[in-house]
Amino acid sequence: MSGNRAPVAALFLLSPLVAEVLSGSTPLTGLAGLVFFIPMYGGAAVLIREISVRRDRGLPVVLLLGLAFALLEEGLVVQAIFHPQAVEAASWGAAGGRVLGAHVTFTLAVLVYHAIWSITLPILLCDLLFPGSRSRPLLGRTGLAVMAAVLLAGLTLVAVLVRVRIAPGHPTPVARSLGVALAVGVLCLIAVRFPSRGRRRPLPPGGGSGISGTAGPAAPWVISLASAAAGSAFLLALMVPIAFDPRPLPEPVSVAAAVVIAIVALAASRRAGHWSDRHRFALAGGLLPVPPAIGLVQAALHGYGTPGDRAGLVALLAATIILLIGIHAKGFSPR
Repeated sequence: MSGNRAPVAALFLLSPLVAEVLSGSTPLTGLAGLVFFIPMYGGAAVLIREISVRRDRGLPVVLLLGLAFALLEEGLVVQAIFHPQAVEAASWGAAGGRVLGAHVTFTLAVLVYHAIWSITLPILLCDLLFPGSRSRPLLGRTGLAVMAAVLLAGLTLVAVLVRVRIAPGHPTPVARSLGVALAVGVLCLIAVRFPSRGRRRPLPPGGGSGISGTAGPAAPWVISLASAAAGSAFLLALMVPIAFDPRPLPEPVSVAAAVVIAIVALAASRRAGHWSDRHRFALAGGLLPVPPAIGLVQAALHGYGTPGDRAGLVALLAATIILLIGIHAKGFSPR
């Protein structure tokens, strides 16, 4: 299993880096704080990847389990969907209505963000970095048990941190917690019962040609631009209206717009399992710069962070774009 250590380690670190650092939730000036979140994000991403590969379920199950993890994290562990103002998201907490105690706009934003950027995108990037291992398990039974223990320890650590240091005095009613747990269980059940993709003839790692070629449903640059536009539009549809008082759009309108964007994006990517690596790279390349860009918009609208934090987001956005351009210019050749 020694040959599997690199992809496991890469995914274990990619998930918290994309989830927390690229978005600015953990600024570069406070990077040491990321250590508390690595076991939770990393453990979840690795286990979800293993379940999807072992059951041959593909992207739909990764998204479903990513959504389950997001609900577990934000509903039970951090409790942010019920108390966004307690976790330094006061603008979200003050905006809009609630359903079953959860803030609608904030809940929709963070659940989709974690399902796509915290879980699915790091798994996609890891598969591109290590194409030889994408269709096989990386962990044995002992490894799975250890990773499950790491995830449980990470969830516990963050839960204690939130209740003791970050947001003490904001308990969630037991009924709401039980409802979240039930929803997480239902999502996991749907995921494990999701129909198998069947045994298809796999594409070669490079999809038959270089990254500059075209194949599949659209040219890579179209996929990249479309994914960046869809990801940005989804988050902006939820985030921008709450920055103004009165709101320029009623909450049902902004939420409905975000849901439509998400549905259209999912429908457009339904055949992503048939894409070549250059198309998957284009998808990842479009999504990766979205968190720092949206973080800068959020900072401008709400005055979040220090000047150093905002400068860090600019540096992250520039570094991400330069890295993607450099990989494209060199020619994407999976190892």
